[in-house]
Amino acid sequence: MTNELKRSIYAIDSRSLAERVADNIERLIKDKNLAPGDKIPNEYELANTLEVGRSTVREAVKLLVSRNVLEVKRGSGTYVCDNPGMVEDPLGMRFEEDEIKAAIDLAKIRLLLEEHLGMEAAEVASEEDIAELKRLADEISELLLAGKDYSEPDSAFHTKLCSISGNSVVPRLVPLVVSGMGTYAKVTKYKPPLNAIEGHKKIIAALEKHDAKRLRRVIHDHIQSGIDTMRELESEK
Repeated sequence: MTNELKRSIYAIDSRSLAERVADNIERLIKDKNLAPGDKIPNEYELANTLEVGRSTVREAVKLLVSRNVLEVKRGSGTYVCDNPGMVEDPLGMRFEEDEIKAAIDLAKIRLLLEEHLGMEAAEVASEEDIAELKRLADEISELLLAGKDYSEPDSAFHTKLCSISGNSVVPRLVPLVVSGMGTYAKVTKYKPPLNAIEGHKKIIAALEKHDAKRLRRVIHDHIQSGIDTMRELESEK
């Protein structure tokens, strides 16, 4: 792209120069196929490549840090974030007055997603996929039985299950929907963990047999059991 063409594009775009440069850095990340954890070119290199001042690059990087696209590590450099673009608590769960109701509503969305994606996963699941689910299920069981927060591996379990379908949006979408697990784990920590443990075993067993219809049923029962537990707690408030 010629300098004149670049200047004309910048002139047409009404956003600040830093915002436009931030978009160009994002494009550079995509063009170079940089993955989470990869280091991006330094400030001097970016300024030369994008033909802007280093101060503009610094402002653009700050914007991308605020969008959870980049992470600056002092003394090391600037890196692509894990799950770039996904900010913490994007659904605003921290501000929900009724946490239990919000978690129930999210679980209902999970039913729609996981039943469908689970059926697709049953058709293509590999031995490696199943082994990873077993590992996560064991970790969840250990934490549950110890009375500890199991929401992180539980989220990873359900994200992995849905990701097996091959849908490229799943790794970004499902963690948002299962974010209510933190609330569920918190409000049900004194409940017996047997249902959750058995639910994961049944999911894995159906996946091993590549039985899509059975997997859909056990996913439904597993999530519905959590909804029922939270409804009981809601009625006790």
